[in-house]
Amino acid sequence: MLHDKEYFENLINSRKYWDIYSSEFNSITTDEKLLNIAEYLNLGGNLHYLISVYKRNKRIDIRNAVSQSIEFFLEELADDDILFSALGHPMKN
Repeated sequence: MLHDKEYFENLINSRKYWDIYSSEFNSITTDEKLLNIAEYLNLGGNLHYLISVYKRNKRIDIRNAVSQSIEFFLEELADDDILFSALGHPMKN
């Protein structure tokens, strides 16, 4: 099923994606989150804007969790790169 940018905006703009300390954060896999974010960006989405909208009117602890969630995603991507290298998969630049 094909989804539009608005679908992904509604999906990604939630604690499931940006609040690493919430119980909702682990409700979907990290890979699924990253794939949804990638699809949103592929459709022309603006992740900076979407995160800004998410953070608007949130408590300071929830706003701070966003940067920690992003750091978690980056660490996961780095670990995947190491795994792919170990498996002999060439990394694309």
